[in-house]
Amino acid sequence: MVIKGKKVIVVLMMLLILSTEVFCQIDLIGSVRGSTKSGMSAGLGGVIGEIIRDFIYTFFIGAAFFDPIRDALQPDAFFNILKQSNPELILADGNENPIIGNKVNFFINLLTPFYLLAFLLLALYLMFVSGSPEGRARAKGSLLRLLLSVAFIVFTIPIVQAFLDISLYLTNFIINTNSGNMELALEVLRTCVDHIWNVVKHKMPFLAFWPMLFIFMFGIIISSVPFIVIGMRYFMILIFTMLFPIGIFLYSLHFTQKIGKNIIRQTILWTFIQPLMAAILAVIGIASIPLLSLVKDSTMETGFGLAGFLALGAAPLVMVGILNWLETLLVLVEAAMEVPSMHLAAEIEEMKIEE
Repeated sequence: MVIKGKKVIVVLMMLLILSTEVFCQIDLIGSVRGSTKSGMSAGLGGVIGEIIRDFIYTFFIGAAFFDPIRDALQPDAFFNILKQSNPELILADGNENPIIGNKVNFFINLLTPFYLLAFLLLALYLMFVSGSPEGRARAKGSLLRLLLSVAFIVFTIPIVQAFLDISLYLTNFIINTNSGNMELALEVLRTCVDHIWNVVKHKMPFLAFWPMLFIFMFGIIISSVPFIVIGMRYFMILIFTMLFPIGIFLYSLHFTQKIGKNIIRQTILWTFIQPLMAAILAVIGIASIPLLSLVKDSTMETGFGLAGFLALGAAPLVMVGILNWLETLLVLVEAAMEVPSMHLAAEIEEMKIEE
C-alpha cells in the first residue's frame, strides 16, 4: 500500500509540474534572472523546459499509458485478450485445476450437514406433518430438487467449464463471421485514443492542475473500460464458480430459492459477457460505416469512439437485460409445466388415499 501511494504521489507531482501554475512560477523566476543577468539565459531556460516537457509527455504519459492501450486495441491483440479471458478450470491433461477444485470442495463439504438436515426435515414432514395431497406433492418436489442438486454440485467445475466452452465457441463464431466489422470497430477505438492523446499532449500544458488531472484521468479510464470489464469477468467467474454449489443448494429449497437463483444467474451473466462484447464490437463496426461517412472529422470520430467504449463497458448491464428477458420466458414455460404436474401428483395421492 505504501508503494502504491508513492506511485500515485509521483504521478500527481508530474502532472503538477506540467501545469500552468508551475510554469508561470518558472517564467517569473526566469524573468527576474533575466532582468539581473541577461535575456539569453531565460530563452535558454524556456527551450530546456520545452524539451523536458515534451520528453515527459512522450516517454512518461504516452509510453506508460496511451501506447499500451493502442497496442492492446490492435485486432490480433484484442481478439487474443478476449479469447484467453476464461479462467482455466480444467487443465490440458483433463484434470481439474487443483486451486479451484480445493475451494469448490471446501464449499461442498461445508454444505454436507445442511443437506443431511434438509433430507431429515423433508422426511419428517412427509411422515408426520403433511396432510393434504398438494402439500405432500410439494414436499416430494422439494425432495426431488435436492437429489438433483446433489448431482449438479458434484459436477460443479465441469458444468461451469461447459458454460465457458460454449461462451468461447460463440465468441470464435462471432469473430470468424464478423472479423472485418470488428477490425473496423477497433480502428474507430484506436482513432479515439489518438484524439484523446493529442488533447492530452497539446492542450494540457496550458491548463491549470485540476482540469489537467481530470482530462488525463478521464482519457485513461474511458480507454481502459473494455479491459476493466474483461478483468472483472475473469475474477467474477472464479468467485461464482466457488459459490456455485451454494447457489444450487439454496435454489433447491423453496424459501431460499431467490438467493440461489441470483448466484446461478451471476455465474451465467459473467460467463457470457465474452461473446456479448464480441457482438457489440461487430455492431460498432457495422454502425460506423454510415455514421462516419456523413461527417468525418475528429470530433465525430472521438464522439463515436467514446460511445463505443461506453457500449463495451455497459456489456454487464446489457447481459442483465438479456437474462431478464430469458428468465421471463423460462418462468412462463415452468409455470405451464409445473401446474399440470402438481395436479397430476395430487390426483395420484388422492387415489392412493381412497385405496
